[in-house]
Amino acid sequence: MNPATRTGERLTADQLWSLLTESPAGSAPFSTLVVYCVPKRWGYPVARFLGHEAAVRLGVGLCRSWFGSQFLAAFRDAAQTKRLDQFRAFHRGSMVFAVDGLEVLAQSPAAQEEIAITIDDVEVTGGLSVFGTAWSLGRWGQFVPRLRSRLLAGLVLPFSCLELPPPRDCVGGSGSKKVPNSVDSSAEPAVRPSLEEIAQKTARLWGIRMGELRGPRRFRAAVTARQIAMYVSRSYFGYSLEQIGRYFGGRDHTTVAHACCRIAESLQKDPQLQAAVSYLCHLLGVEVPSQVAS
Repeated sequence: MNPATRTGERLTADQLWSLLTESPAGSAPFSTLVVYCVPKRWGYPVARFLGHEAAVRLGVGLCRSWFGSQFLAAFRDAAQTKRLDQFRAFHRGSMVFAVDGLEVLAQSPAAQEEIAITIDDVEVTGGLSVFGTAWSLGRWGQFVPRLRSRLLAGLVLPFSCLELPPPRDCVGGSGSKKVPNSVDSSAEPAVRPSLEEIAQKTARLWGIRMGELRGPRRFRAAVTARQIAMYVSRSYFGYSLEQIGRYFGGRDHTTVAHACCRIAESLQKDPQLQAAVSYLCHLLGVEVPSQVAS
């Protein structure tokens, strides 16, 4: 077992980062972090919080984060609609990949295999996979061997040894609206989704809260998701710049226009963004090829 699992000390964010990046003798830096025995009533998603912290420290600014139930629903939907390649293009290749509530995936060996392969892909990019689970180590035998071996090869720490900010001090803590933990893919193609529905699905897919998407928050995941929601609302569902601006926190129509232009330009050179926009449109009932046209 990883020696770090036996530490009795409480680790600060800086100490945790040192453990992740300073190689043990004769081995490479850790590419996976697993926090176990996370209290089910803890006020915010631990893996997501640590993943965003890692993204900032790595200088990439963006963490692709999921809840276990959200990932499972999206994976099953992609399998049923034969869009697995598009789904994989969205979350693989990320520099930081995070999943909270990993134990939910125990009901799907195929989803666990998908996570294991993603861990390998993230390691190749030099990134970090972060997981949170309520399960103790003794229950990890319920994971498929491939996933279990990759989890145990990483830095494995009990929740109790981490010095985390209390929920009220963390972005999206107990004072915010609860994060939905499942993907709703029931949109009717013949009906234009509301701005609320577009925002909800965007927030779920990017693993952020509605208040972060619509409000003044400026961290990179919120800005990117907000700009994509604006672009999709304008380009595929015909909402006016003024309507979009009013819904997204009373922003000026020029801000919306800038966001749409920025996403359109990025789509020309970013295959992962193309896949993400295409998959979001699929959830909203519109089929768009992966090579998204601006």
